[in-house]
Amino acid sequence: DDTLRYANHYLYEHAYRTIEDMLTDKRPVSFKDAVFAVENALLDGGGNYPAYDYKIGLIANNVLYDVKQLRSSMPSDATAKNLAITLFFAENRISNNYQRCTYDLQSLYNDGGLVGGLVLSLLQNWKGTCRSMPYLFKIIADEIGAPSYIACAPMHFYIKHQDNVGKWWCYETTRYAYLEEQHIYELNHISPTAVQSGLYAKPLTDKEALCLCLYDLCYFYEKKTGFYSNAFVRKCYQLGLRYYPISTLRSLEINDIKYQL
Repeated sequence: DDTLRYANHYLYEHAYRTIEDMLTDKRPVSFKDAVFAVENALLDGGGNYPAYDYKIGLIANNVLYDVKQLRSSMPSDATAKNLAITLFFAENRISNNYQRCTYDLQSLYNDGGLVGGLVLSLLQNWKGTCRSMPYLFKIIADEIGAPSYIACAPMHFYIKHQDNVGKWWCYETTRYAYLEEQHIYELNHISPTAVQSGLYAKPLTDKEALCLCLYDLCYFYEKKTGFYSNAFVRKCYQLGLRYYPISTLRSLEINDIKYQL
């Protein structure tokens, strides 16, 4: 059994079971908890959940203060909440210790953005990537009850939310800006077919967002062990594809099948 050749495999099993329990309604869905479990596995158990939870709670409380200031001038409570989170990323405010988040270019040079892509890393140094920043946006949104959704592009994530009249807005956390969706398609070379299929640009449900964590779990597992085809990888993508069938999880399935062949 090749899973026995990696001493910290149990951390990956724990992350898998955490997400499986959420997807099968054995425990409440929590993107925050799923992200921590997956990143803690990559860090060989080095994460500190109480500190992680406390910092997110502190950010959420400070963002809610901004919501109170904005609410009277906004057309809806949801719009006020989403705008307050964008200010956390875009401006120097009390919620980010007066230091807005910046793109972690150094991590790209060092390890292809692996560490810089972690929410745990972003919370420590306010530097992140197009994974960790939209992930944190979603986590904060869940904490304060803002209807926000992660959307996928090739090797990229961004945020989508609706205004009071039902129009979808696209927020790029790494650019601190709202962009027209057509502009996002052009920047990321997204074809109309990929949009129509639901592979890219759709606002993900909470359970589909959990499936992103399953993809991350397999990606981190391969980085640690070199394995991209075994029973663990197989059960991860098979579980994810039950809840998010048209997704990049298919690439894990294809690689696994190619290896077996």
